[in-house]
Amino acid sequence: YNQNGHFGIIALYHTMLPLHMRFARPQTKEKMDSAAKMLKRKHMKCALLFAIFLFIAGGEFGWSQQQALLAADGYPPLLHASGQPSFPYQKSGILYGHSHIAKTSGSNLNGMMSLRYSHVCGNKGYSYDAYQHNVRREEAAETKNDALRRDIYTEVGNPTLAGREDFNRGRVPQTFVKEIGFEDCDWTSWEGKWEVFVDIASGPFPLELHVPCRDPIDHLMSQCNHLSRQFDCQAADIRAEIDNCIVAIPERFNKKLEQDDNNINLKCFDFRSNDKYLEFMDGKIENRKMTIEYINRQSNDPRDKEKECIWSDPATKDFVWSYLLETYDYYDFCHRCMHSENDLFDGPLAEPL
Repeated sequence: YNQNGHFGIIALYHTMLPLHMRFARPQTKEKMDSAAKMLKRKHMKCALLFAIFLFIAGGEFGWSQQQALLAADGYPPLLHASGQPSFPYQKSGILYGHSHIAKTSGSNLNGMMSLRYSHVCGNKGYSYDAYQHNVRREEAAETKNDALRRDIYTEVGNPTLAGREDFNRGRVPQTFVKEIGFEDCDWTSWEGKWEVFVDIASGPFPLELHVPCRDPIDHLMSQCNHLSRQFDCQAADIRAEIDNCIVAIPERFNKKLEQDDNNINLKCFDFRSNDKYLEFMDGKIENRKMTIEYINRQSNDPRDKEKECIWSDPATKDFVWSYLLETYDYYDFCHRCMHSENDLFDGPLAEPL
């Protein structure tokens, strides 16, 4: 047997040949040689056809065999959120990127991707160490001992002692991400400067860049909450009130990403669709051999929408909405992309699951 479940059928036919010769009726040497050659050709033809059949079917057989072996060892096959088994991986020659816009559930998406798939890279998790990082997070949650979340990145992730607590293998410093590089990444989540995606796409493979989108007003209020700011609808300078809540959006997205000559194909998706996104990526990048239940990460204090004045002030709400689309490339892109052919899940060309 080989790794795909094929076996030595040609060798099997060869060993059968003497059996035919052994029980054949006595003939002259010339007739016996001629009969042997004819029989061998027939056997070889059958063996070749059977080998072709096994080669075609072997991929699926090998996948099933692999799943059975994992299940026998206590590792059940990966499932969609819908409960259906995941599909075999077929390398496509396309790289995938995730533009991690603040407050679009990007940390959780990066973490879930690193636990489900191989060759995942990002500020919030890599495939190669995601399993043990999640084990430590689970133990920390069960014992209420946050010290268990610490690792080597906690020790060396920031030159100042106070800043080191912010880092671990689920929150990798950007300098470390750049030092590691992106050459072995099939899917990259990046929450830094947008130019990094241009650099990734400058190699031999095209980049399909996925951008999470969210209602602009709700997104702004989430960012204000993240910064512990209370948005003031009566502020003398409402533009400054908006800008003071924006978390690094101009640094993470720029309309230059849409240029035709940068080898990037931009797509968008609803930020609430993480489970659907995981299924969408199934078969596009390689599944991990082992996985574990993902421990959700909370990076925001709970919001009290009753205290957000904008929902009861239609005039301010309309102004803020227009200002965001006119000022920030990200909001303009999402407005044009959502429900279009480039929407991964809701456009006319969205792939069915």
